[in-house]
Amino acid sequence: MTFGSAYGALATTSRTGYAFAGWFTAETGGTEVTAATIVSNTADHTLYAHWTINAYAVTFKANGGTGSMSNQTGDYNTTAPLTLNAFTRTGYAFTGWNTQANGGGTPYANGANYTFIANITLYAQWSANSYTVTFDANGGTAPSPATKPVTFDAAYGALAATSRAGFVFNGWFTAASGGTEVTAATIVSNAADHTLYAQWDEIDAITVTGITVSNKVYDGNTNAAFDASGYVLVGVTGGDIVTLDTTGASAAFDNKNAGAAKVVTLSGLSLGGKDAHKYTLTQPTLSADIAAKDLTVSATASNKPYDGSTAALATLSTDALAGDAVTATFTAADFDTADVGAGKTVTVTGIAIEGADAGNYNLLNVTAAATADITAGEITVTADDQTKVANQPDPVFTYTASGFAGTDAFVTPPTCSVPAAHTVPGEYDIVCSGGDPGANYVVTSYVNGKFTVTAIQIQKRTFRSSGAQDGWLLESAENGNKGWTMNKAATTLRIGDEADRKQYRSILSFATGATLPDNAVIVKVTLKVRQQSVTGSGNPLTIFQGIMVDIRKGAFGATSLQITDWQTKASKTMGPFKTAATSGWFTFNLNPSKAFINKLGTSGGVTQIRLRFKLDDNNNSVANYLSLFSGNAPFASRPQLIVEYYIP
Repeated sequence: MTFGSAYGALATTSRTGYAFAGWFTAETGGTEVTAATIVSNTADHTLYAHWTINAYAVTFKANGGTGSMSNQTGDYNTTAPLTLNAFTRTGYAFTGWNTQANGGGTPYANGANYTFIANITLYAQWSANSYTVTFDANGGTAPSPATKPVTFDAAYGALAATSRAGFVFNGWFTAASGGTEVTAATIVSNAADHTLYAQWDEIDAITVTGITVSNKVYDGNTNAAFDASGYVLVGVTGGDIVTLDTTGASAAFDNKNAGAAKVVTLSGLSLGGKDAHKYTLTQPTLSADIAAKDLTVSATASNKPYDGSTAALATLSTDALAGDAVTATFTAADFDTADVGAGKTVTVTGIAIEGADAGNYNLLNVTAAATADITAGEITVTADDQTKVANQPDPVFTYTASGFAGTDAFVTPPTCSVPAAHTVPGEYDIVCSGGDPGANYVVTSYVNGKFTVTAIQIQKRTFRSSGAQDGWLLESAENGNKGWTMNKAATTLRIGDEADRKQYRSILSFATGATLPDNAVIVKVTLKVRQQSVTGSGNPLTIFQGIMVDIRKGAFGATSLQITDWQTKASKTMGPFKTAATSGWFTFNLNPSKAFINKLGTSGGVTQIRLRFKLDDNNNSVANYLSLFSGNAPFASRPQLIVEYYIP
């Protein structure tokens, strides 16, 4: 600034709770300096701000109450108790102050300390008082509840219940007679405990006549139709205006079932008119009929495969009302014929109905018709399993047919065979085809059988010649051709000739029938005899042109050796055998004679063999014969008949 010039714009400053009073030349007192003041101080100097403290006011609002209160003031940042509330409000209690009328601001208690830092408005806060209402039945039954709390300026809410015989309740009032009616919606305006009084109007009982009820056909419910157009109210006092209101009224039978003169009860009838409250109406009881409802039974039948009978499977249905317990039964259901056909007539007879609701219906039919198909019976042909031993003839291939009814069978039977070659052991399919099952059947399936060809299980039995039944025989003369002498006790047999040219023959006896199974199939027969010695010179097999073997199924005569065994006819002759003995044993293949091996207990149960040379004698008058061990020889040297066989 410049000496002798105006100070000009001065500094600005502020202080909370104070008002700026200006710039001065001293902290207190001094001379005020403004922007227009001429600088007269010839040195640097200081100007001092002066301040004036602010005063603030509290304004009090009744906020629904009555009365008045002055504003309360105070200097900035001073604290003082708030002026005590002087407002009042009927039915309410003062609860304090708040900076907002709705109580959403800062609360202050009555007489609370307040620090003055700004102007403020405080609103009185109020709480509605609670009062007790007592109910007076005024001649009625004890009210429930007897009392209740209510809140000033709020609705009364639910009021007590009471009753009085012969009277109609008119409501709760502020006086026993007259007064103002109080309802649940009435706002409480009595700022004190108070009593409400029941008020009553005496009522008279009246009846109604002239109402009719209609008969009906059973419909499964108890509803009844009534006509009240001709009603008459009986018992109304002259001059009173009372009407019958049927709005919402209904009539009902005592139950839903069919019957005559059934009780019908009316309900929901009410009285109207300005004097209706003086009366009570007795609901009338009337009567009407429920007739049985006509009912028809229908039948459906199921298709079936042919079974040789006319019996049908039928299902019945009725036109009974939904939910009713009515079941239709029948005694028989039959197709017109038992034969296969489409759309065949099925007749159902003996129809009846039963069930809890059957009595409510009138059955119109005791028979019913339907249609269904009888389809061809399905036949399955199953080839029967068979077995055989290899090399044996095939058995007759048979089958089992399933699906025929009763004694029905194929008109022309199927044929069964094994198409595949089956000579070796194994399992093969037996296949059936063809066949005519008749008009009522169709073959739907051919099931293969199993043909098992088993390998031959060869068994072997070795029979030893019986010493009690074998021996040698000597011819009666050179050309006698019959036996003359014999020896069955010797341990050796003889074939060949004596010096007198008589021929030796020997009999072997084997007990084959005792142990060979009757059904044995013989596949190989071998005879083994052991050489004991040779009498004479040369080889008897050569000299006599080989050995002949005569086989007899059974004995040549009796089982024991006989003279006639020399010449008795054989069942089979084989030879001549010229093969030399091996290790002393002659072996003869007798397979062609297997049919003559005795397997049975008949004919003594034996197979006998006669040994001889092909040439009768050699005419050299010298004994020349072959000795063989007999059945009387030691066991290991006895003649053996070896039979190999299997059981089919």
